[in-house]
Amino acid sequence: MFGKGKTSVKTSANALMGSSVYIIIFLTLSQYMAVCRPFAYGMRSRKICYILFAIAYVCNFCLNAPWAMKKTYMLSKESRGFFTDSSSSGCISNLLQIPPEARARLPYECPYVICDSVPPVWYKPYEVVREAFCRILPFLVLVFLNASILYTYRSTKQDRLKRLTNSQKRFVTEKSEKEEKRLFTLLFAICIVFFVCTIPAAPLAIFVSDTLSKNLNFQIFRAIVNLLEFTKFALNFYFYCLINPEIRSICSHVITCKKLHRPARVKGQPMTPISMYTR
Repeated sequence: MFGKGKTSVKTSANALMGSSVYIIIFLTLSQYMAVCRPFAYGMRSRKICYILFAIAYVCNFCLNAPWAMKKTYMLSKESRGFFTDSSSSGCISNLLQIPPEARARLPYECPYVICDSVPPVWYKPYEVVREAFCRILPFLVLVFLNASILYTYRSTKQDRLKRLTNSQKRFVTEKSEKEEKRLFTLLFAICIVFFVCTIPAAPLAIFVSDTLSKNLNFQIFRAIVNLLEFTKFALNFYFYCLINPEIRSICSHVITCKKLHRPARVKGQPMTPISMYTR
């Protein structure tokens, strides 16, 4: 009971963290659609947002559900030392299997200990597939979407400059260069932070076991990886909300109960997409 409960909590926590990764991917997909596919309004509707939000949670809870099989519980060695009957000296996993006279001599603290269970044959390949879908594949999708956003932005900027006169180009070029540099720095930082803080957790989740619980080097690596992963989740709100002046403006209007006079603009999205994309 205790082992299953602890494993269920850990499974839910990992599913929620995986859902956060998927939500980040869907936010980047929304930015990609706003910059690279500005006329696909149907893909940015509120209904699609609800569907993607549900997919993020359902997929991750389904992917992490078999993780509950990793742990089990049995009586600790100290508790088994109270047995005098030789028939009870084996591996007992249920307190009811202990004779009443031996059960009365057990210590007052919980006699159970949580340990790794014997996994089925398919469990190890499942762990590889789970980490591929929860961490590696989202990273590849994130890199592709951010690279596409930057490429489309540069192409659009070049098209704009061709339509301007020489006097206008000087002012627009300097301003667009600064914006492009900020955009590149932001997208590059998002990819690097995602890689450094998320990918190392994949082998950790696969190889962690009770046999390494007293391995100092592994425990140090585990602590560093967990710290990096929590840091990444803490930085998500900054990368996707506070760094965007439009979203900061929306938050200010929501807090002060003011009405928005114009919709927010995604970072990298043109100010007038119709005029920029019309040939």
